[in-house]
Amino acid sequence: MGYFVKLNEQGIVQEAVSTSGQPEGFMRVVVDQPSDGEIQTPVPVTLYELSNMMLVEGILVSRPKSPQPYSSDGKIIVPPCSEGTAINVFDQTGQEVMATIIAETDDHEEAFEFIDPGTYRVEVEAPFPHVPTFAEVIIE
Repeated sequence: MGYFVKLNEQGIVQEAVSTSGQPEGFMRVVVDQPSDGEIQTPVPVTLYELSNMMLVEGILVSRPKSPQPYSSDGKIIVPPCSEGTAINVFDQTGQEVMATIIAETDDHEEAFEFIDPGTYRVEVEAPFPHVPTFAEVIIE
């Protein structure tokens, strides 16, 4: 068994699989020096980690994460993020989108305070190639 990846034109992992034979169009993932049909990661990774990687100077590395929101005293704080970052606020209990904000400048910050009982989620997605992040808070 081994891990195999298919990259798109920008070098982003499009598909990652674990199988005994090399699927057509995929490259084997190795930690050692790669040979033909292989691609290197600096350390052993899981299949999930592979799905969020990109090729940089011939080596698969983790894509950068969007700024990580965090909860504090019933609020969710979004730290400074870059222009074009999407911030989505969801009421998980009521199953509704409460807000969608696109950062118009760099260093954009937000703080959301929730007073009604429920579960709330804030997702942050910086421009490509960043991986989205999220935080949840439960108000009782």
